[in-house]
Amino acid sequence: MTKAHSFNAGDILISKWGYDQTNADFFKVTKVTAKCAYIVTLQTIDQYASDSDGQSTGITAIPGDVVDATPVRRKVINLTGDDMVSMDYSFARLWNGAATSVTKTC
Repeated sequence: MTKAHSFNAGDILISKWGYDQTNADFFKVTKVTAKCAYIVTLQTIDQYASDSDGQSTGITAIPGDVVDATPVRRKVINLTGDDMVSMDYSFARLWNGAATSVTKTC
């Protein structure tokens, strides 16, 4: 099978989204085909406070902690030179492993 994308089973994807606040979701690739990736939703954990005013926090994925184990099939697309999958409200790309800043909700 020749893949048309760079995703592999076990990869972690991140989706950042929001209008007046920044949110992030993490997904784990469980299976790939030539054109698609099957993903499951992962749990996140607060990692650090990223600014002095308390408005944001850093989060990171917990790769082994699956929130929703129902695999979702998504076609892999490449619009900007990066492979990504379209989610309901954003795009998920390969996560670099670093904590990401999001708006603190409480």
